[in-house]
Amino acid sequence: QPFYYPEPISASSSQPMIQIPTFAQGGTWGGKKLGTSNLTMATSGCYVTALTMRLWNSSINLTPGEVVDKLNDVKAFLPSGEMTYDGVERAFPDMTFYVRQRTTNDPDNGAEQEIDAALKTVIRLLALGQPVILAVDLVPGNHQVPDHAVVAYDWLDLPGGKVDFKIHDPAFGD
Repeated sequence: QPFYYPEPISASSSQPMIQIPTFAQGGTWGGKKLGTSNLTMATSGCYVTALTMRLWNSSINLTPGEVVDKLNDVKAFLPSGEMTYDGVERAFPDMTFYVRQRTTNDPDNGAEQEIDAALKTVIRLLALGQPVILAVDLVPGNHQVPDHAVVAYDWLDLPGGKVDFKIHDPAFGD
């Protein structure tokens, strides 16, 4: 039997639905390496830092430095420094990835879903109290490959049926 998300309610109040801390990838842990690569938390640790914020919602209250240490302990990074989903599940056995949305915004990723449908899924997860890690473009002009991770913790309904997300951005610590 399929699982149906409840219809979302607007979260455009002044109090965010989800309370999680904000971390910057370049904090005191900024020099820590991502696996055996030459990449560090400060230069490329946005996914680890976003994961850290997401973990707090599950009462796993660690710093990004502690999270990268756990990921390194289980060899959760490829030689290139990319974090793997199965590596995250090895480091945090109580965590499981149920949904990974690939959208038509990234033409090279084997898109599975139109962006509008993916946005509705994000809103439904937020309505359920689950922060969502979003892959986004950070480098100007690089519209083909999402190169940054942020954490959505709330949303705003805008005129014309549009939506905007409230995010914590590891690159800027906000």
